[in-house]
Amino acid sequence: VILPKTVFGIPFRNITLHFDRVFVPAKLRRWVNEFLTLMMHGDMTKLGFKPQTHWQHATSNGTLVNQIKYGRVAVKNGIERIEGKRIFFSDGSSEIFDTLIASTGYKLDLPFFKPDIISTDGDHLNLYQRIAPLDHKGLYFLGYVNTTIALVLMFEHQMKWILEHDSGNCELPVKSEMEQSIKAKKSWIEARYGGSERYSLEEPHVFYFPELKKSIADGKKRRQSRF
Repeated sequence: VILPKTVFGIPFRNITLHFDRVFVPAKLRRWVNEFLTLMMHGDMTKLGFKPQTHWQHATSNGTLVNQIKYGRVAVKNGIERIEGKRIFFSDGSSEIFDTLIASTGYKLDLPFFKPDIISTDGDHLNLYQRIAPLDHKGLYFLGYVNTTIALVLMFEHQMKWILEHDSGNCELPVKSEMEQSIKAKKSWIEARYGGSERYSLEEPHVFYFPELKKSIADGKKRRQSRF
């Protein structure tokens, strides 16, 4: 999905931000995004894109759709094989190209940590609330998420969580509870976005920020119950 940058001169995000609330049904938020995109870009499947079957981390671009509509960019959904300079696509077509740029993203790797401290499961990190490892109190990871909001805002919310725990105001759950939380989050992401590793670090802020806030409140209750 390629979202428009503006809707009749209004920044797209200025409109959708009003619907980014936990009490707003997910179907309504999705409908708003799809309706505004349809209104500004038309039916994306007519441009060559596959119908959307899962939630996706959308791309926002103000010019690409125009380039597609004017025939300067062609949309292809998959490569079947490559023979020399000829690329065969999944729709049965083929073309000869001088250059192939593989925009594959990156592989998550933390070689400076021993595996018993933190290890990767594909592109997934076993971190409680995406921040804290299970067995090393006082060690925190900041920014290991694929966010739907500005990164600086994501960092701010994570830092508030870290400060509350590192200052001793909050106490972490027992290890078994943290493991269960991590498993539940992984299952939720897979169900929502499909099994692609692309979404292993996906964290929609509309759910994540209230989750961090609740985690702080629960941590404070845990701490107080000890005294």
